[in-house]
Amino acid sequence: MLRASRLCASVCLLGAGLAHAEPVSRLLDISNAGANRVAQLKKSAGVDWWLELGEGLLVTGDRQVLDRLPEAVLSAWPELDPDSLVLEARGCGVDPRLHLPALADAGRFALLRLPPMLARYPGKRAGEWQPVVPNTSYASVWNNDPAKALTGAVADPLLQQVVDAVDPVRWQQQFTTLTTFDRNTFGPGRILARDWLVQQFQGIANISSVTTPSFTFNYASQQRSAENVLAIMPGTTTPDEWVIVGGHYDSRNTVNTSTVNTPGAEDNATGCAGVLEMARVLSQFAPQRSVLFMCYSGEEQGLFGSAAHAQSLLASGDATRVAFMLNMDMIGYSGDADLDVLIESTALGQPAFARFGALASIYAPSLRIVTSLSPCCSDHIPYLNVGIPAVLTIANDWNSYIYYHTANDVPANVTNSLAMGGNLLKMNAAFLAETARASGRSFANGFE
Repeated sequence: MLRASRLCASVCLLGAGLAHAEPVSRLLDISNAGANRVAQLKKSAGVDWWLELGEGLLVTGDRQVLDRLPEAVLSAWPELDPDSLVLEARGCGVDPRLHLPALADAGRFALLRLPPMLARYPGKRAGEWQPVVPNTSYASVWNNDPAKALTGAVADPLLQQVVDAVDPVRWQQQFTTLTTFDRNTFGPGRILARDWLVQQFQGIANISSVTTPSFTFNYASQQRSAENVLAIMPGTTTPDEWVIVGGHYDSRNTVNTSTVNTPGAEDNATGCAGVLEMARVLSQFAPQRSVLFMCYSGEEQGLFGSAAHAQSLLASGDATRVAFMLNMDMIGYSGDADLDVLIESTALGQPAFARFGALASIYAPSLRIVTSLSPCCSDHIPYLNVGIPAVLTIANDWNSYIYYHTANDVPANVTNSLAMGGNLLKMNAAFLAETARASGRSFANGFE
């Protein structure tokens, strides 16, 4: 869902008796343009530079040329200076009241035009702002991705069995139960949630061990400690090759240290319950690779739980065993019938984008996929930082969820959850079945 400001366009200047169009900037609607058309727009004569921002393409160039383009104009400006534009991370615990108005969204970032004073003296906010690089794709609709043409839409009977094993109602019941615990990292309710998760994993077939590895971290000038929950499903033929499925179980409201009124339904009971659901599904299909199911704590304070695990893998030499890490965060909410999913990573995880797109088209065709190579703010980041391919899957309407980080993040407000979360989990189950080599064989189209 594209959210953009509508501002007035510039006017033509006349000189030397001839009409001369000064450069202007336009945000064009490319939500259904297709890969070929997007490529043409980027190379159009008269376009000086562009930014691909998911459903919008920001182009700057000759006004007469841009005004003749048939694409709908979502917003228009006098010429934008790329040096005045920044990407601001959203969803990283920054008070939304401090956000500057966005020109457009780009995955988990917002495109901003800084006032001259802020551009020169960004102060404390500088760490949240990244300069833009002209002619860069920051987010892309899957239908506009050239890789889409390389994928086929042929169902695999065994993969279909895995997908059919996903139970959205069971998942919804599980994330609803998690909201009955106040799961702030610093409160006793998180301990109750931790123990409940342990019990749930212990009841799943083929889980060999469930542990709660602890970690320490500094927060607000104090040393703190917390625990992750780790459940291991050993691989049948290549147990020393690992796949990680993760999502954080801690929660918060408007005060990051509050230990009451923190139901955290969308953020992130949905993702943590998704980890449980993937464990239940894969337990039926004998993955050849070992699967580590992780529910993290300390995410809301700075990704501390996932960072501790990623660093432990690096220190032990086990990071090389990990074939892939799949993160689920805020997977249940959709504000409308458009079930759009954001999949983000760096170049490390980018090869998986095509597989997610192809699998969604076969096994969860209601989904609309948006991809981003500007990752932010969730538990895939520490794994990417140590060289492990990892992606985040997140409902793309996360930024319009008005109960985000509030005491009203309750199950009733996670609208369209069965459709949104159910289809997202089907896509993820198919991907994990391929990646973990489930069903006792290696899938021909599996991601490596």
